[in-house]
Amino acid sequence: MPALIEVKLTELSQLFNSMDPAPFHERDLDRDAEEFIVSWAQEHPSYDDLHLVIHLARAPADVTQTPESVKSSVQHYFDYRAVMLWREFRQLMKEGRVTLVIGLVFMIACEFAALMLFKGDMPLKIVS
Repeated sequence: MPALIEVKLTELSQLFNSMDPAPFHERDLDRDAEEFIVSWAQEHPSYDDLHLVIHLARAPADVTQTPESVKSSVQHYFDYRAVMLWREFRQLMKEGRVTLVIGLVFMIACEFAALMLFKGDMPLKIVS
């Protein structure tokens, strides 16, 4: 059974960022709307299919804002966000690998320096 995320709005413009100059189908979601949708999506198991249901108090004034175009816009936005988050994750992992290599090289250098300083002697002699 698909998991439902229900959003109740007065008008459809509340769903999208009003400051975004992009065409309707490429507009970013409003930050609050995105946060609401994502927080509810995180409540459901990752294997559940998610369905977004938008309840409007008023019909959209713009005839181009059909249910299909809204669905396409929301999917486009979350597809774009997924790609951007994946890129950020890959960059973070790359930085992590570089940091790991630097740390390992430093540790090996310190161990080598310690060996050279003591030339095989034990730093502490055990007296019996």
